[in-house]
Amino acid sequence: PAAPCLLAYARDLKRLGARLPLVYTTQHDGISAAVNPAESAEMLLHYLTCNEDKNATLDILGINIESWCSSLQTFEENEDGSLGSYLDLHRHLENSSIPLIFSELGCSQILFNRDNGLGTLIGEKFRARDWKQLAVIERDMVDEWSGYVAYAYDGPPDFRMTTGGPWDGEHTLTLNLDM
Repeated sequence: PAAPCLLAYARDLKRLGARLPLVYTTQHDGISAAVNPAESAEMLLHYLTCNEDKNATLDILGINIESWCSSLQTFEENEDGSLGSYLDLHRHLENSSIPLIFSELGCSQILFNRDNGLGTLIGEKFRARDWKQLAVIERDMVDEWSGYVAYAYDGPPDFRMTTGGPWDGEHTLTLNLDM
């Protein structure tokens, strides 16, 4: 429902002389049980870039993806043997006319390796993420994807890569086993 407003906003900002690229970020999830997350992202990408008036389109699409939750997951397959979420997304967004970024990635430390018991515990309930998906992005997805942001320096406790928070804006936090 917000997509027409996004295009109008992009058009208006560009008419006013916006000089920075306009980025829109969406969550990697489906819009219904009938549409998987990769298909939903593909529909959004096409809608946000299909306008003939290039002043009414976005410049970069970001995807928040938190689906790499197992050390046993690969680019091709999830731990349960289903199609890998990164491969599925990559296939659906191939040949994009605008740059694509992972504006947020990284599974919750509570969910990471929860079902297989692998990994190193951080405290009582969090597991350090192994970040294997970074090599996948840099090796298998580099032709379409322009970068990523690992989440989070300081934020929700089950996503933090640091100890000693919350961050006060001045002092550096200590990196934990997640880094």
